This record gives sequence, C-alpha cells and structure tokens, in this order.
Amino acid sequence: MPDTPVLPSLLERTVASLQNDGRLVKTDWDLETFDVLATRDGAENVLGVAKPSTGTVVFYYVWPKVIAHEYVSLMLEFVARANCDLYTSAFEFDPDSGIVSVRAGAEIGNDSVNRDAESAFLINALDEVERAGALYDSVVRAVGSGNMSAIQAASSI
Repeated sequence: MPDTPVLPSLLERTVASLQNDGRLVKTDWDLETFDVLATRDGAENVLGVAKPSTGTVVFYYVWPKVIAHEYVSLMLEFVARANCDLYTSAFEFDPDSGIVSVRAGAEIGNDSVNRDAESAFLINALDEVERAGALYDSVVRAVGSGNMSAIQAASSI
C-alpha cells in the first residue's frame, strides 16, 4: 500500500510563499508564528500567525512604542477614525497594554486554494499592513506622544 504524501502545513506554505517573493522570514515552528523582516529603513518587522484551525494567516504591523496612559483616549479616538479609511486591514489598540497595531488576514483554507492564488492572497495581506504601517507611522507616533489630536491625525492622511 503506497504511503499517503504529507502535504505542507499552512505555516510551511506561508513561509515558502513569502520567501518566493524575496522576503526574509524568521519562523517559530512550534508557535506557528513568524517575523517578516522589514524591507525599508525605519520600518518595523511584520509579525505573522498561521492559524491552521481556521486556515487563516494574520499579519500584524506593531508600533514599538507603548502608548502612555495619558494618551490612551487620544489613541482610541484616532483608531476609530482611522479604521473608517481602511478596508482590508484594521487598526487595533489595546488600552491596557498600550500596544497599537494594524492587522490584515488572509483566509486561504488548509489545502483547497491554488498555490499561486494562495501566495497572492498572502502577499497582498502582507503588503496591506506594510502600506498602512508606512502611511500611518508618523501620525500614530504623534498621537501616541500627545503631539497631534485624533482629528488632525485622521484628516492628515
């Protein structure tokens, strides 16, 4: 009886797609997470999580500076306003930890999508969080340090 071929996992396919696109990826195989190393100066690495139970990969661009307590309300307002302009990604802000991020996901299933299409979905989601990170970086930093109001920040994009 022939052996059943072992199909690559969601994480393996994701890492291969990113590497085939020329991206450098640092992978934690046990936690099914990865870092996509930044390609532009001053940018942050993008964090990724493969969720095989849902066939989903989620990318996160996380700002390195934690938002101080006195600016939490400003950031909450900014995130609500900024999310009105994002369609395939979303800002997330945890007021307890002070962490701000933009996330985008790709639901690709566990083995039902054509590999080329799967790669395109993954690269698109990665590109989306990197674009949002680049576009919103200065205003997130300004709002997070109290140097700009949420209204000014949202209208400056």
